Amino acid sequence: MSTVIKGVGYIGLVCLLFFGIVRLALGEEPGAAPSDRIAAQQEDSPVEYKINSYTAPEQAGSEQVTARNVPGGMKLMAESESLQLYASNDAQSIMIKNKATGYVWSSVPDEKTIAQAQLNEEWGAAIRSPFLVEYFDESAMQNRGSYRSLGAATRQIQPLPDGFSAAYALESIGVTFTMEVKLEDDSLVVKLPDQAIVEKGAGKLSSIQPFPFLGAVRKNETPGYIFIPDGSGALIRFQQNHPQYDQAFEGRVYGPDMTVESVEDQFTLPEQPIMMPVFGFVHGVKQNGYIGIIEDGKYNARISAYPSGVNTDFYWASPKFILRYPYFQPTSKSMGGFNTYQKERNRGDRQVRYLFLSGKDADYVGMAKAYRGYLEDQGMLTPKEKSEGDIPLKVEMLGAEKTPGLVGNRVVKMTSFEEAESIVDRLRSDGIRNISAVFRGWNSGGVNGSNPDKFPVSKDLGGKQKLMRLKENLEKKGVPLYLYNDYTNAFGSNDNFNPKVDGLRTAGNQVMSDTYYLWFDAESSADLTVYFMNPRAAGKVAAKDSQRFADMGIDALAVDKTGWILYSDFVSIQ
Repeated sequence: MSTVIKGVGYIGLVCLLFFGIVRLALGEEPGAAPSDRIAAQQEDSPVEYKINSYTAPEQAGSEQVTARNVPGGMKLMAESESLQLYASNDAQSIMIKNKATGYVWSSVPDEKTIAQAQLNEEWGAAIRSPFLVEYFDESAMQNRGSYRSLGAATRQIQPLPDGFSAAYALESIGVTFTMEVKLEDDSLVVKLPDQAIVEKGAGKLSSIQPFPFLGAVRKNETPGYIFIPDGSGALIRFQQNHPQYDQAFEGRVYGPDMTVESVEDQFTLPEQPIMMPVFGFVHGVKQNGYIGIIEDGKYNARISAYPSGVNTDFYWASPKFILRYPYFQPTSKSMGGFNTYQKERNRGDRQVRYLFLSGKDADYVGMAKAYRGYLEDQGMLTPKEKSEGDIPLKVEMLGAEKTPGLVGNRVVKMTSFEEAESIVDRLRSDGIRNISAVFRGWNSGGVNGSNPDKFPVSKDLGGKQKLMRLKENLEKKGVPLYLYNDYTNAFGSNDNFNPKVDGLRTAGNQVMSDTYYLWFDAESSADLTVYFMNPRAAGKVAAKDSQRFADMGIDALAVDKTGWILYSDFVSIQ
């Protein structure tokens, strides 16, 4: 970066800082007036809690939702203690009836409602279809279609215990696949067996959305909302008059896969991570609802939710199972190349379960309880017994970190091992007893340093012997010590890591990396290139580290990123 550009950047920052100081001195604080008005209102005023910073209160006394009738052309395919499953003769649509309440859920809105929506030909076909697909053609272009728009046919409907199996043929693109639909107690299960997917034509499947319009609502004709797991969760309420939406919500379950999905704009706020593979619908609060749980195929799945006004007047949501990803294949160092897609599709069955709710459980709280119960039944969540002891406290301490110096980098000491013990002692003297301690930057080079080449223990902090003494002393006080470790990211080449050999490969066979830099000062931060270790390299480093930790008497690690960053590994074929 030139000196001129760097100078402009610094001047810009100084101007912004000066402007902020002047506004503060003059008392111009944005938002002060609204806060004063709120404070002046009566106590317990609800106005403050109706803004978007809070979940809007449920509308009390919402009108009773009228149940649809099951048309005569729908055939009863299965029945459980609580549900009935109906399907059309060609399995283009299904209905699920709650036997206790009489409420009927349909995968296709009724024809009168569809006619009022005045849909174009494409969306008119989509909303009446049992699935939506995306596929790649011979030119590697990604296209969209549905059962009707692609002229599909139902080849076979086969009865199953508690349901049926339907084989669909998309002859225009040479693809066939099967959907299994069945009842299990109070839930509907829809499965896409991987072995039943056959691709003999020019088309290659990219994604499938089964029964995407199950529970769809036009505008606010039915009171309620869609639940999406955006961060801590969000609700899209059904409204007659609503803001102009630019696009639908679509989030990748467990976050984006950076080897095939790139962040287009580094200056925008990242989407909230989807940490649970769930979504849901409510038709009348405290009346009818369901929560959808992606059981199989969730590691390559997205959740789509469309508000009214985006393409149609309908609110609808569904899982989207990704079979192939598009990507850019570079052919030169100047980034020339072409767009293409995965030749081998992602393998594995895909399955979504719909748990139906009614009465007091038919709201977002009921969805949370239903999912918690599901996890307990699956053995993935154990009820936690109430503790009579002190509230646990995790203390993270930073030992050292590197910073740019006049010549290369230098390590800045922040907390020595002796100081770490004094911090714990101070907390204990204040009556805080249930403590667990995490020590970051214990290694030579600090937190980032030259990871994964983390040894030896930093001498600036006291060295190996004082770290071992810290561990022993804290153990006597009932405080476990965890040493922070990262087996996902690597910082530059070193004895334990070679980016070309040990780095993660993208679908385009490039070594995946990320660079943290200031746009006006890339030179000073050019050393902050972060690589990602492939699983084989990470496993070897961890195995080698485990022996060295054992020799030091260290038996607890705080491993970052491995448990919450998900990505694919495309092995280099060079």
